[in-house]
Amino acid sequence: MDAFTSGNEFCHVHVKGDSSLHASLPLPLAAEAERAGWAEPHFLVHTRRAPVTLVMLYAPRDEGGRDLVLRRVRASYEFALGPKGAAMPIHVVGPRDGEPSGGSPIRCRILEDGAHTQHRLGLIGASVPPGPAGPPQHVHRQHDDIFIVAKGKLRFTAGSEPVDVEAGSCVTVPLGTPHTFANPFDEPPTFVCTLTPDRHIEDFRDLSRPSIDAQGQLDPADVGRAMADYATEVIR
Repeated sequence: MDAFTSGNEFCHVHVKGDSSLHASLPLPLAAEAERAGWAEPHFLVHTRRAPVTLVMLYAPRDEGGRDLVLRRVRASYEFALGPKGAAMPIHVVGPRDGEPSGGSPIRCRILEDGAHTQHRLGLIGASVPPGPAGPPQHVHRQHDDIFIVAKGKLRFTAGSEPVDVEAGSCVTVPLGTPHTFANPFDEPPTFVCTLTPDRHIEDFRDLSRPSIDAQGQLDPADVGRAMADYATEVIR
């Protein structure tokens, strides 16, 4: 079973010697950790004596790194709980539940972080206040976005082309498409956004850490650095 290192073990630490941490992760999450520089395939993977889901996670250097590694260990545990072919119970997030995230005036909730989809899909909900709040225009290189506007009106921009989107509308942003959104209107709209796979969920968590300025905005440089960690480029 690809969710286990051996027997019923999904994760372990070598206390003596190199103090390495080995864990089995769902393929999308294992690949994301490797691309972000947080892990590498276990050496047994190269000899085909271990599944490609087995990685060696690097030691954290600060609190942010510690939290990321702990989330990976949690993901390994959840991977072990949900073996292939096993039915998972439905997971309900109430209208006032979810994990608050993001540091800007845009109020975000993580509704699904991939733990219940084997990291094939993540989901956020957000409310955008009137004004300049909005991410810089950017391109995702390794995941797609789909936005569903649930209330109000939101302005999306792709390159130099703006389009105003009303409640009930769906906006699909394919891989590699420049895009952003803003609210130049009077009322705050709400939307949900799917992320497939779920890799960009961690970006929303990372953006909860940087400080904001006197206008309540994040530093664009901080936003760009956080996005870059998850195969996303800011368009200058």
